[in-house]
Amino acid sequence: EPPLGLIAVNWEAVGDRRPVAAFRHELTHLLTLRACAPRCDLVPAWLNEGQGRLAEAYVQGADWRLTRVRYEASSMAQTGTLLPLSGLVTQGAWNSLTGWAGYYKYQQAARVTELLREDVGGDAPIARVYERIRRGDTIARAYEALAGRSFASFVEGLPQRLRAGSAEPGIVTLPVTPNGPGASYLLYGLTPLATVSVRVSGEAEMTDLVEVSPYGAVFEPLAGGLPRGTYRITVVDGETVLGSTVVKTSGRAGTY
Repeated sequence: EPPLGLIAVNWEAVGDRRPVAAFRHELTHLLTLRACAPRCDLVPAWLNEGQGRLAEAYVQGADWRLTRVRYEASSMAQTGTLLPLSGLVTQGAWNSLTGWAGYYKYQQAARVTELLREDVGGDAPIARVYERIRRGDTIARAYEALAGRSFASFVEGLPQRLRAGSAEPGIVTLPVTPNGPGASYLLYGLTPLATVSVRVSGEAEMTDLVEVSPYGAVFEPLAGGLPRGTYRITVVDGETVLGSTVVKTSGRAGTY
């Protein structure tokens, strides 16, 4: 609770994640409140929450979180479903977004914050931004002073920058799951709300129908019952066919 300087965490909800990163997210909010005082009111929610999400993703062993941030934000840009940054400024507006939007707002905010940090540059870019906010600068004025270009151009260029370096559409595989060893796949840039066919072949085989999110992405761990080994994942979305391989590092050897 910010006014009390206390953090409450529902351990049942986060305790099985590896690594546990919820504490870093909330601690980042407390640090932001202290770093920007007395003008915390000038910190937009997307920057505050984006910083928190990045703090989760930068934990050792949480590479999968950063992968999701980057490719799911790219999916939003590819499918034209980015949330207007101007609608993510106040905490009230931020909190009003629930359901799918309540998840994807974090991915977009984190990636946008990452790009802002890149533009500001230096060893501690956010510290430089917060220093100007403490003196009364809005995020737009702080960005313009530190990055040397208008904040409007930053916002205008976000869709292209979020898509940069990603296949359209694409698939990424990871040799981990949110709960530890295993394997997962991430699909992005697909038709929102489409039902796609996912075929897994290797040490065992299975085919499933998976519903795409309203933002064109899907993240799924491979079934825990699949034995360890190398698998080929093939995804069909209409005329689009995606494929990749992944090594599953845990499972019941020789069983399905």
